[in-house]
Amino acid sequence: MAKSGTIACLLPATALYLREDAAPGRRMVDEGVAVAISTDCNPGSSPTTSMPLVMNLACISMRLTPAEALTAATYNAACAINRQEKVGSLEVGKQADVVLWNVENYQELQYLFGVNHVKTVWKKWCASCE
Repeated sequence: MAKSGTIACLLPATALYLREDAAPGRRMVDEGVAVAISTDCNPGSSPTTSMPLVMNLACISMRLTPAEALTAATYNAACAINRQEKVGSLEVGKQADVVLWNVENYQELQYLFGVNHVKTVWKKWCASCE
């Protein structure tokens, strides 16, 4: 997968809900595979919309670091759908749904799960978009 540039799309909440083993995220990252994570929100196998929970599960069950989980949820997810030139990171000219979290640092998003950390949201915000 690393050689082909394929983005592995991992679903930590689905594995938990279905009581299955989580994908080997740590091994994939260590072998150079870019990983993305998602809620896979649906009523049959993953009834959650909580990305902080999914990032927490990626850290605990897949052994990703908090930085890797955040990257998997943002930039790598944009790469997985070939939208990295328009979304996925905070850069001039890109569109973003920006969430201001009420946490000390990004690691708290994964550590303090089950808590609504949202302070403010800007939908489709863009600095200097054409």
